[in-house]
Amino acid sequence: MTQDMAESLIGAAEYFAKINNMKNKKIIAWFSCGITSAVACKLAIDEYGADNVDIVYIGIASAHKDNARFINDCEKWYGKKIETVRSKKYEDQFEVIEETGYVNGANGARCTLELKKQVRFDLQKERDYSAQIFGFEFSLKEINRSIRFQEQYPDTNPKFPLIDFKLNKNQCASMIIQAGIEMPTMYKLGYSNNNCIGCVKGGKGYWNKIRVDFPEEFKKMADAEVIAKHSCLKVVKKESRLMTDEEISIFISESKEGKWKEKDNLYINKAREVVNFETITWIKKNYTEPLFLSELNPNEGRYSKEVMPDCGSLCDIKYVDIITDKAKEVFNKS
Repeated sequence: MTQDMAESLIGAAEYFAKINNMKNKKIIAWFSCGITSAVACKLAIDEYGADNVDIVYIGIASAHKDNARFINDCEKWYGKKIETVRSKKYEDQFEVIEETGYVNGANGARCTLELKKQVRFDLQKERDYSAQIFGFEFSLKEINRSIRFQEQYPDTNPKFPLIDFKLNKNQCASMIIQAGIEMPTMYKLGYSNNNCIGCVKGGKGYWNKIRVDFPEEFKKMADAEVIAKHSCLKVVKKESRLMTDEEISIFISESKEGKWKEKDNLYINKAREVVNFETITWIKKNYTEPLFLSELNPNEGRYSKEVMPDCGSLCDIKYVDIITDKAKEVFNKS
């Protein structure tokens, strides 16, 4: 046997040993008490076998009490237990906000980091796994989210069975009902996801619905905002004023350099500043002010029109709102 042949055989042996080792490792399936993650976990069990899949739920004190019933029903459906893990520092989002003084911002929600992501990161360090299952549904937005997630967390070796099987949220709801499982209470109350009660990502309509359905949680968040001196909601302001002679001069100079684009009789630059040159008016858009829940008009917002992301076991994926061409390609192929 030549040295090259020997080296090739050694390389092949190492390769197959690595593959077999991966097969022997567990798969983590993340269960969030939402219907999409519930179906994704069932598909993972059907494909890999119940003994090879660890189903993990990240518990939070502010979750609806009906979640315990839903977990029990899903355990019977799966034929195995769902493991619950929790943050070692905080009980719920109210505690995170009060202690950190951070609600929601450019870097996402602090409660998501502390109560969800950090718990997932800690578990990943403790467990030897070959892949992780996530319940992203088959929609353009969620396909894009899965692509972004793979780009940002490739080490998780993520799997998205709902996208593979082209299952959307409505189809998952049908599968849950066909399995003889009652839908979680939050869905029956009209919420689009089964997040913790009082999600900082909700808008005016969501919070006014929480005010009616869960007044205690509404007050908890209103009090937490006061302690943190930050709010969940923002009010978009539009401010107009006459331009100064110096601003007019700078604008004309930058326009000649192509730094402003004309649209509908207005000029817009990359900073999203707007100038109406006919009236010599400088318009500031996207100017926001905090809106505290204690000041929220009970009649504002329309929750039925809102779309709020499901936290699940992760959130705050960067650039998730920028739809990639790859996501469009995958979605349109169906």
